[in-house]
Parts: sequence; C-alpha cells; structure tokens
Amino acid sequence: MAIAKLSNYSISSSLSKNNTLSQNVLADILVVAGGGGGGGQVPSVCNGGGGGGGAVLYYSSQNLVKGTRYSIVVGSGGVGGNQSMGTNGGNSSFGNLTAALGGGGGGGGSSTASGATGGNGGGGAAPNGGAGSGTQGNSGGSGQNGGAFCGGGGGGAGQAGTGGTSNNAGGNGTSTYSIFGEVTFSGSNSQGTYYFGGGGGGGGNNASTGAAGLGGGGQGGTGVGSATAWQPYPGDPQSGGGGGGSANNSYTGADGGSGVVIVRVSDSISALKVEGNPFVTTNGGYRYYKFAEINGSITF
Repeated sequence: MAIAKLSNYSISSSLSKNNTLSQNVLADILVVAGGGGGGGQVPSVCNGGGGGGGAVLYYSSQNLVKGTRYSIVVGSGGVGGNQSMGTNGGNSSFGNLTAALGGGGGGGGSSTASGATGGNGGGGAAPNGGAGSGTQGNSGGSGQNGGAFCGGGGGGAGQAGTGGTSNNAGGNGTSTYSIFGEVTFSGSNSQGTYYFGGGGGGGGNNASTGAAGLGGGGQGGTGVGSATAWQPYPGDPQSGGGGGGSANNSYTGADGGSGVVIVRVSDSISALKVEGNPFVTTNGGYRYYKFAEINGSITF
C-alpha cells in the first residue's frame, strides 16, 4: 500500500465554522515520522542504501475532548551509518492514535546488509543487500551487483524504492496532503506541490548515484568516477525524508529528515493551551498548528 489510511481517506471538509460542540472539537491531524539515515560505504566492499521515508498517517475529523491535554511526539531523523547501517527515524504520534513509524535505515557496512524495516523500508547495500520492508508504506530497493554498484533507494510513502538499476532512486513520498505543507511551510515543495515521506537515494559508483525521492529524500553519494563527486544529501527537515546512502567518496551515509505533526481545526477555534512552541497560522477557514523539531501538547 502506498500510505496508511486511517479513518476517512479524503481530507475532511467537515470542520465548519459552526463547530461549537460543547464537549468536542473536530480536528484533522497529519502525522509524519522521521526519515531513516542512509547506509555507510566500506571501501571495496559495499555502497550504502538510502534511508526509508517516514510513514505518513492522516486522521480525519477526530473528536478531541475539550479540556483534555493531547501529547505530541515529533520523530527525529535517523543517523547516517559510518561504514555501517543507518539508524531508523523516530516515530511521531498524537495522543493515543496509532503512531507513524520512522523510516528504515539504509543498508551498509556489509555487501549483504539489507535495508532496515520501518514505516517505509531502507534500501539494501550494494551489491547483494536485500530491500527493507515498509510496515506502513513501501519497501526499499535492493542493492545492485554490477558496474554501477548502487545501493538500493529507500522506500517512500507513495512509491517503493528502486533497486537493480544504475539509478537506484528513493521512492517518492505522498502529495495527498499538499495543502498542509503549503500552508505550514513543511514537507518538500516540487513545482508548487508539497510531498511528505520521500526515500533517500542509494550510493553509487563510477559516476552513478541514486536520485532523491520527492518528499524530502536526500540524493545518494556518487563514486570517484564522477567529475563532480559529492557527498550524500540529508533528508529535508519537517518532511520525513530519508537520507542518501554513501558511495566511495564518503564512508558515512546522510541523516534522515525530521518528521512533523500538524493539527487543523476551524479558524473559529483556538487552543486553550499549547506546549512546544508550535507554528500557528490560518488559511481557507482553518487554523493550523504545526509541531516540528520538538515535542509538545495541545489542549482545546
């Protein structure tokens, strides 16, 4: 499945300005976990797989009880591996709702290192690492054996990572919730559309590299055969993007991007108390509370 769908699939349109229930507040809640770190290369042994994107969960028209404090956890990005596996991204959650799981770390440190299981799976190390599975999204790609010697791309919230080609790209994230990113300056912008949960590209060789998945994924490192060799790129913050895997110009994979939790209510409603210094804005009849980088809480 592309993304986990809890409650209604489509974005709620029921948060009217007449939402004046005495005991409840209706809220739409977007929960994005942290992206996995890219795998680390070992000279003459392997190139790293890309980190998986953080899972993206959406809860429509949730009844929040007035006077109740809802705790919010924002997952951090996973750490890129230093001649080793990348670590998984941190989970993100809102109250007692099912948590979004962090992206799986990219394979590294061994020629047979598989990507880690996560919200979206990490890519396997080249040449023989298997794909990490996605428990709330998509799998990573497997490592490639051959001239390009690329680690697999990390899985994204909208698409699996690529494996077995000379361009092991991270899977694209989801743009279903683009309006949340546009209004709150989160996610990753691609020509006016905002994506969350992109996978990191696998590390390459001989001028090959894995492209970043849309949704904040980081590009994989390229090999020494490139005229402009570069380090792997980290995942974008507040997007849940996976970090790029490393190639033979760097031993360390890139870190994953942090997650984000966004709460949307009618603009006629204001929170009684917030913790964690969220970004607050109004747009189109709604009030948005964005929690990023640090944990917090909200009470209506």
